Amino acid sequence: MDPRRPKVVLDTNVIVAGLRSRRGAFAFLLDLVEQGRVGIILSAPLIEEYEEVIRRPVHRRVHGLSEAEIRRFLSRLVSLAEFVEALPGVRILLPRDPDDEMVAEAAIEGNADHLVTHNSRHFLEVADRISILTPGRFLRIMTG
Repeated sequence: MDPRRPKVVLDTNVIVAGLRSRRGAFAFLLDLVEQGRVGIILSAPLIEEYEEVIRRPVHRRVHGLSEAEIRRFLSRLVSLAEFVEALPGVRILLPRDPDDEMVAEAAIEGNADHLVTHNSRHFLEVADRISILTPGRFLRIMTG
């Protein structure tokens, strides 16, 4: 990854919101990843989480993506990503939403510059170890 561009971990809510509406901060952030202006860090559990949530009927009714389009989106995301593995025995505990633990682990293990989420309060326990930003705040930093 280019060391001059920020590396981020995107919470699942950012991915889903970007697919549900192709306008706004969430979609623009996905476009920056696609353009290579922002590096994305993924882990196997995180990409599995993205896939499961994107395929939920509640989201599919809104984003309208076919199975082939979902596969292409995820494949493209994987092709752009830097992958990290969680260290065995190292667990981050997030009591507000345990499903977010894999997001925080990827960000910390991947030395991300930022963890981008709509639910900053879910990551209070790791805010001293990783920059937690909303998509809007991250985009304000990116656009100066």
